[in-house]
This record gives sequence, structure tokens and C-alpha cells, in this order.
Amino acid sequence: EMAVRRKAQFLFFILALLIDGSSVLLAFALAFWLRFYSGLVPVRYGIPPFLTYFYGSLFVVAIWMFVFYMHKLYDSESGYSFVDEVWEIFKSSFVGSFVVLAPTFFLVDFEYSRLTFIMACPLSFGCIIIGRTLLRVLTRRAKARGFGVKRVAIVGGGEMGKSIRERIEKHPTIGYRLVGQIIEENERIEGVELLGTIDNIRQVVEEFQLDTLIMTFPLRRHHRVLKVLEGTEDLKVEFRFVPDIYELMTSAISHYELDGIPLIGLKEFPLEGWNRVIKRLEDIVGSLVLLAIFSPVMIISAIVIKLTSRGPVFFRQERIGEDGRTFNIMKFRSMRINAEQETGPVFARENDTRRTRIGSILRKLSLDEIPQLFNVLKGEMSLVGPRPERPHFVDQFKREIPRYLERHKVKSGITGWAQVNGLRGNTSIPDRIKHDLYYIENWSLGFDLKIMMRTVIEVVKSKVAY
Repeated sequence: EMAVRRKAQFLFFILALLIDGSSVLLAFALAFWLRFYSGLVPVRYGIPPFLTYFYGSLFVVAIWMFVFYMHKLYDSESGYSFVDEVWEIFKSSFVGSFVVLAPTFFLVDFEYSRLTFIMACPLSFGCIIIGRTLLRVLTRRAKARGFGVKRVAIVGGGEMGKSIRERIEKHPTIGYRLVGQIIEENERIEGVELLGTIDNIRQVVEEFQLDTLIMTFPLRRHHRVLKVLEGTEDLKVEFRFVPDIYELMTSAISHYELDGIPLIGLKEFPLEGWNRVIKRLEDIVGSLVLLAIFSPVMIISAIVIKLTSRGPVFFRQERIGEDGRTFNIMKFRSMRINAEQETGPVFARENDTRRTRIGSILRKLSLDEIPQLFNVLKGEMSLVGPRPERPHFVDQFKREIPRYLERHKVKSGITGWAQVNGLRGNTSIPDRIKHDLYYIENWSLGFDLKIMMRTVIEVVKSKVAY
């Protein structure tokens, strides 16, 4: 059902793109007709070709879609009510219109009719609202039939648990399918499917393939919260809390609503649904561009490695990536062959004596990492994400460091938030995990671009220093 839900999210993303794009194109066609053919506005200099305005509208489509993306209007799980969605579309349309129209008033030789553009903007807003309303109706009907819904369990009982259960059963269009409830030890609830207790929370989540847990006991009972979080730290399950009034007023985390009952989102995963598609496109385009740019460097590096030391040009090593899957990471070989024959698995150190002469240069300039772009193209890695570790170290760290396994909820990266903050190689693992988890919980396209820009700056600085 996780695969079905992801397909539903992707389908929503595609339909929303098509609706918005076609709405803007239709609005421009209507504006063109009103301006030049309706007779409402005098035509003094002849009628320009429609294709000229059509090509101009494609630029507008791209700008508006980007602004809509920044306002989470392509997220099927954004939680917007109809009124909220209309307001967000209005704000986004205003920003998009300003971005498109403002430069035209400073361009003396601008050949398009500004009036056509001005008329097209409110028409686009109206067409998008109509299209989005139809999409909302289709989405609600699909969820009512069980397509793309989340499998939900209520953790805890009491009157609040009963209220949550009744609302989910009463409103199937919300997109939740109630599987049952998870209770505390010695707790009894009549008339509901009991899935298990908090003590065996992990087995319950895995057995019933739960997507979301709604907790009905207050956050101040932190020992129960920690028990649930620790028991499911490496599982892709969302958490929602029903807060008391004090928690609702003081919390800085995400707020949701279930038919009038406030919920708090504690454990968020931005890289779900269509955001995964955006990041994958970022990886494909970025890796292809970087491979084209660095292809001369790769050829020279390969030749020099082969001429200066015995052994293969590339170094492959088993690493653990997303969802605990193993893959072979690719690098330019920077150490002599069989470098760990005597020591076993160890972290590389600064000025490591096992490095070759050319390897020291490659490591200093981070050029040994370039072949990982092929891992990115294959979908094994991402341009940005937590650095992948070897199975030996993963087995060690998952027992010693709380929440360590949560870093495997996303694809490993060539660079990451920890690395651009100086946490590379043999540095503090707990500090690296904190940075990795911060990245996972706060992902955005802008955040990725920021990390990539800082990576370039760090590489340039190291090159100058070298």
C-alpha cells in the first residue's frame, strides 16, 4: 500500500501540473481574444501572431509553477482546506504575476501587449481555481474509495482516542484508513480492533504496515513518547499527536487538524510523495551536468592513477544506503591496494600514510569523489544527503548512537549538511548524526542548492590552501 500511496501522490502532482499549466495557457488564449478580437479594446497597430504570445505564456507557466511549488501547492498531503488552498493560489498568482509583469515596464522595446498580460493573470487565477476544485473533488472521491490512503493506528485510549476514531470512520475522504489501536499495558478498550501494546510497537508497525501513528496521550508523558520513537526509529512511519491546550499554544512543530481536533506532527519526512520526484530530477540533471563538466578531469585522473601506482583506477566498497540496502560506492583509488589488510576497517585519517602520492592530491581536492556521480545516476545515491557508511560501522553505531538508523530513511549523498559544516572523515559521529537528521527533517530544494554551493566554496578554499 505504500507503493500505491506514492503512486497516488505522484498522480496528484502530475494532474496538478497539467491543470495549472493548461489553465495559464487557456487564460492567455482568452486574454489574446479579448484584447484583439472581442472589440472591447481598440486595435491600432494590427493583430500580432498568436504563437508569439503562446511562447510567452510558456515562460509564465514556468514561473508560476515554481512559485506554486514553493507554496507547497503540489503536495497532496499539505492539509490545505479549500479556503486555504484558494488563498495560497491567490498569493502565489500575485507573486508570479509580479515577477512576470514588473520587468516589462522597464523594457522600452518590449513588443508584447502589456494589457494582454495583465488580463491573462486574473484569468489564469480563475481557471486554476476551477481546475483545482475539480481535482479536489476527484481526490476526495478516490480517497473515499481507498485509493492512496494512509494506514493509521491510534496509540492510547480514553475519550480522545474514541473521538479520533469516530472522526476517521465518519470522514473517509480525509485519506486515513483506521487499522486499529495500540494500547498501554493492562489497558482495555471495548469495540475496537486492538493491534498490540506500546511495548511491541515495532512488531505492530511492521506487521500491519502502518503509515501513521496518532498518539492521544499528552507530550508531557515523555517516557511513553520516547518508547514509541525509539521502537520505530528506523521505520518509515509518521507521528501525529493530539496536544493539550498548553502544548498547542507553545509548540513550534507542525500543526494538523482532523475534523476539528488539533494534531501535532512531530516526526516529519519532507522527502515523501512528489518531493522524491523533484529530488530525483535534481540528481539526474545535476549528475549529467557535472559529468560533462568534469569529464576531462576524470580522464586525466584515471591516466595519472594508472601510471603512478599498481592496482585498478576505481575503488569499489560496500556501503549501506536508503532503507538499509547495500550498494558498491565508486571512487578514484587514492590508497595503495590492500590498505586495510593489517588493520581491518578503519576511518581514513588526515595525512594517512596509506595514500598514494596522487591519492593525497585527489583527496585534498575531493576529486576522488567524482565517480560517485555514476552511483547517483543509477539511483543508489543522491547529490546531497547523509554520507553512506560501511556495514561494519553501521552495526557499531546503531547500538551506540540514538536515532542513528533514521539517517537511512533517505538516499546517501556525495555531500551533505554535516560535511559542509566540517564533519568529514574521522570526526564526531554524534555531531554528524545531528546534522544528518536536521537535513532529513528540513529538506527543501533550496536547502540542497545551499549545500551544493557551500560544497563548491569548500572545495575551492581547499584548492587555494593546497
